[in-house]
Order: sequence, then C-alpha cells, then structure tokens
Amino acid sequence: MEEDVITPDLNESSELVEVDSDSEESQVVMYDYLFNVIIVGDSGVGKTDLIGRLCDEAYQTKFVTTMGMNVESHTLCINDKKIKLQLWDPSGSEKYLHLTKKYFSNASGIIYVYDVSYARSFHNIVKWMDLVGENTDANLPKVLVGNKCDTGRRAVTKEQAERLADASGMIFMETSAISGHNVTQVFSSLCQVMIPLYDKKFPLEQ
Repeated sequence: MEEDVITPDLNESSELVEVDSDSEESQVVMYDYLFNVIIVGDSGVGKTDLIGRLCDEAYQTKFVTTMGMNVESHTLCINDKKIKLQLWDPSGSEKYLHLTKKYFSNASGIIYVYDVSYARSFHNIVKWMDLVGENTDANLPKVLVGNKCDTGRRAVTKEQAERLADASGMIFMETSAISGHNVTQVFSSLCQVMIPLYDKKFPLEQ
C-alpha cells in the first residue's frame, strides 16, 4: 500500500526565520506547534553534528560518540508560526537499540541520516526503517539525508538515494554539517509536512 505523502511547499513565499534556542527570549516564547523529531542512522554519520549546526550554528570538530540518547530543542518560525522541535538523537550503536526503540512511539517525524562517503551506512538505512516502522505510524513524515556531501569522497550516488526516497515516500536532501549546506532546509521541509498533518488530525486546536 502506498503511503499518503504530502510534498512540502519550498517556494520563495515560505518565510523561514530561525530562533536562537539558547537565548533568554526563546525560553519564554510561546509556540504554535511542538514536534518530536527522531534522527537515526549509523554511528559516525553526523547526526549530532547536524543538530549542533542547526541549534548552535557551529560544527564540533572533535568526534564524540553519542551514548544512549541526546535531546536538544530548537525553534523555527515559518510563515509567522513558531515551531518548537524536540530533537531526539539516539546512539547509532546496536547495544543501545533497546533504549532507542521506546522513544519512537512519540515521534512526529523521522530523519534518516547516512554518510555519502560510506556505502554501508546507506545500505543500513533499510535496517533503520524497519526498526522505526515496527514502533511508529507508517505514515509519519520522513526525510532521507545524505550527510558529508562536502568531503569530495562519494560512495553513494544521488540517484541511489533518490530511488530509495521515492520508493519509501521520503523527502531527500544532501547536507554538510561543516558548511551548514541544507541543514536548516532539512528541518524546515520536515516541518512543512508535519504541520498540515497535525492540523488535519487536531483541527479544533487551530
């Protein structure tokens, strides 16, 4: 059965403003939407770096393995609506999978991340999709992200990733946590899918 996928409107009329998640103002500002986003993929593909680039506009040069689960928050403003994202960053290590799975049930959207220079991380996306699919709604909005596109080394073509994304009803983008290329766009595109689904599910709250 094909999934019901809403394609986000990425035209120039969509106004995107980032709100500093560490500022005093952001701690008291009201939000229109609250979404839990799970970022999954193999260890070392750069999930934590993408979150750091989004939230802190910085890249951590020292590699630190995620142990268990990290949680960050960030607020985006799209078309005058404030969207608070709770970003759940589980370890990519298999020994933490029993901890990871229990967080999936509350997810509003999923981001699958692989390293474009490491083919195994791409092939393992199917494993992550199966794991997430066992514990979430099949129609959750999803983004497939090929990270580290700036390295000059490529083991996974865009065409390969596009075929997987199209077959699985996912948005696809390539990113660089180092330069920031497409990082904000990944999260804003996901928001533009999650918002209409939320409005449809909870029409009286708007």
